[in-house]
Amino acid sequence: LNLLYNFNLSKNQIESPQNKIIDLHDLEREICVQVTANNTKAKVETTVKNFIDNELYKTYKELHFLIIDRNIDFNYDKNKLNEKFGVQIKFHDSTTILKTLINDFDTATKIKPVYNFVISELAPEKVQNGTNTIISNITTTSDLPKLRKELHLVDQILESLKVFEGFSFIHPRTISRLPIFNKKESHYNAYSHYCLKTSNKAIHELLQKIKVEDTVVRISDDSLKPFEKKLKQIFLILNNCLIQCICYREKYTEIKHHEIVVKQYENNCNCLSCQFHEFRIKTLFTTLKGKAITHSENLENALAEGYYLCKLGEHIKGWQVLNSVAEKSKNSNNFVIYFLSLYNIKQIRGFIDSPWWKSENKQILPKIDEIDLCNTINTFSIPIQLRDELIKIKENYYLHYSREIIDEQFERILDTKKLYENGGYSSGTSAVNLLLEELYILYTFYSVNHIVADDFYTFKQVITKGIEGVLISFTTDKSYEYKFKEFNNLLLLFMLFFLNEKKLEGFLKKYKIESIPIAKKEKEKFISVIINFFSFQYTIGHLDNIDFNDDIAKQNFFSLYRQSLRFIFNKIIILLSKVELTDEELKPITQPFIDYLKVSENFNHNNWVFALRFFRAKIQIFSGEQIEKIIKLAVDEKQYCSRNEVLETICELAFEKTNFVLINKDKALFDKLINSVTMSDNRCNRGFDIFQVLAPWKIVDKTGKQIIKQKVVEYLQNKFDSNIYMHAGLKGVFNKDEYPDLLENFIKNAVKSCSFFDVKEEKGRWKIQSFDGYNHINCLAFMNVDFKQENIQAIAKKSDYYNWLINYDTFDYSNFNTKWLTQLDFPYYNREKLKQIDSLRVKVEEELKKNHDAKLAKFYIKYLIE
Repeated sequence: LNLLYNFNLSKNQIESPQNKIIDLHDLEREICVQVTANNTKAKVETTVKNFIDNELYKTYKELHFLIIDRNIDFNYDKNKLNEKFGVQIKFHDSTTILKTLINDFDTATKIKPVYNFVISELAPEKVQNGTNTIISNITTTSDLPKLRKELHLVDQILESLKVFEGFSFIHPRTISRLPIFNKKESHYNAYSHYCLKTSNKAIHELLQKIKVEDTVVRISDDSLKPFEKKLKQIFLILNNCLIQCICYREKYTEIKHHEIVVKQYENNCNCLSCQFHEFRIKTLFTTLKGKAITHSENLENALAEGYYLCKLGEHIKGWQVLNSVAEKSKNSNNFVIYFLSLYNIKQIRGFIDSPWWKSENKQILPKIDEIDLCNTINTFSIPIQLRDELIKIKENYYLHYSREIIDEQFERILDTKKLYENGGYSSGTSAVNLLLEELYILYTFYSVNHIVADDFYTFKQVITKGIEGVLISFTTDKSYEYKFKEFNNLLLLFMLFFLNEKKLEGFLKKYKIESIPIAKKEKEKFISVIINFFSFQYTIGHLDNIDFNDDIAKQNFFSLYRQSLRFIFNKIIILLSKVELTDEELKPITQPFIDYLKVSENFNHNNWVFALRFFRAKIQIFSGEQIEKIIKLAVDEKQYCSRNEVLETICELAFEKTNFVLINKDKALFDKLINSVTMSDNRCNRGFDIFQVLAPWKIVDKTGKQIIKQKVVEYLQNKFDSNIYMHAGLKGVFNKDEYPDLLENFIKNAVKSCSFFDVKEEKGRWKIQSFDGYNHINCLAFMNVDFKQENIQAIAKKSDYYNWLINYDTFDYSNFNTKWLTQLDFPYYNREKLKQIDSLRVKVEEELKKNHDAKLAKFYIKYLIE
């Protein structure tokens, strides 16, 4: 505090060591400070009361609170002591201290004492020669080169931007704060909506003589024509930094917008970023092969090569490239590339420290641990603005800055949604547009500059919060004009690369999103990206043989990249199940999808479960031949752990949505399905069970059903299993009269499975402890077994609940607990019969008259009224 605010705080002459009111004071300035970790309003109230009671206002004119527990999370009237006692209240926390450091300590000379103090307190071992002076080798940095007035304005602008050479993307807010565009007092909101605001009237007058239309620069002043090439260069740099126009303003009043878009976007861009994010991974692997030995001479390109080798899971090769780039950029005084290389090396340390790279990481990790980014920056003789930019990268400044903006816009979006839900109205700036802009800035800054950041939790969480905000806006009432309406490919890619699959599922469920509209011009590209995802993971060789991608197969199954591909598959399935695309638009993905299933060594049971969601929504886009292949893959020994419920669901969906039926020509597949019961799966250490035989029941013809029935009955007669009998019975494989011995065994198991303790009341709510008995009774009801049989009546004796399930038609409803109807289950296949029970209907009517219950009313209308 002394260093930041020029105080002279101490504990000298504080009345008592046990003083509970103040911890530090400066008697000369009449300031006292309480340092506390109690981040509550109550704590402040207590201190203020004691301050008054002890008449400390006679000694001090400022009462400061230093909150050391995160940010202040309460509001307090700072003028509470001012009017009566002339005492000002001030608060300090991590945010106010950081703001002071950023705004007031903008030179090496100013920051040096603060830095030395912090290091001497936290890392005294670094103090050299017994002094507190840590920074002894800082090279004095200069401000931006003073704008030479003899230079033309165009050259002045270009020189200001060239200070940041080495960055492929200069943060637009950094540009907006350059002296050529704005003085310090006009920094506020100097960039928004992809527009750079400037207070420099000379730039406005310059742009008045220039017009940009359809990326073509037209100059009306002949004196400017010699600068045409430089003007295009400036505009292109600004376009690459998400600046599309320059607006002149005077005292925050916008006077004129000047469009400056000269950048032409290629539909088939072949840069490394497009190859990676569009899943053109085969081409990317080919491009990067050999780069670990000989990377590009251009160091910016080489930095990108090292970055994307890491993105592809090749972190050792990525380190080799980045290490070489660091050495070469250091020798050529390319400070930005040198710093970014070292920063990335530090970032990938955790990935290199993996069990499958034990031999390599023993040599590499010590070298990484020697890197000190602070000292690296200190040795640079560079302008302060460039040094600040490097420090901001090191400290994740832009990530946290974007997080604050996204959080703020998220709350505004949420407030708007709630406002419309309550019949309100809003107009003006759309918060979702500002949120989207911040998402694009954040993503572009790190990806275009090839800064390793988006593999980590905090980055993904910020993007996730932004996407949730977009989804909230999307589900805002349609009467709100500025709500988000349709998705583009970049947003969909954000979902694929950065959202956790459970988060994505949760958002869609929470906000009841049944369909995702894609902008018309984006649909073809989206389909292309999905096809690329499936097709890059296999290669088609001689005689159309399909093999898993060799470059991926070489990586460990649990490597970062292979794991990410499994997660991306799940998210692709979630999106494909929701996007508004016609069956015809989706058909191109069907064959690549099947080929991927056929060979993928990356696929597991969880992926099959997600694949089912796509089949539920879109199985009709597959041809009969393709469905047959899918079924075959589901039972293929290679597709281990697909489990029976997956196969069964596929078969049922194929029948219900496409009327698919196995016929004579499919005999080989049918035999595989039936005979697989005798096979074992070594990869899962388990044998296939009889459930596999039952899975295709719906899609086989009459002859096939007879064969399945025979297999199941033989199995049950050899070794009875009530679960298999139940499964077969509910499918209609046999009826109650066909195999009385099997039915008798099933009833015996039903009696055994029922217990008095299967249901219980807890805190006024009924719960089922075990569904086993209920499931047996439900199957008996489906098979229309007479519940009056003596052996079934044994179930009724287990408890009142089971007595009701079995003897629902003769049950005494005078003291019936109607909560059973809504909190417990009644056999689904007997529910229609409840309409015939007048005493139950009367009981429910009486209960509804006394205590209306929405769920009970719904049950009454659905099942008790004729």
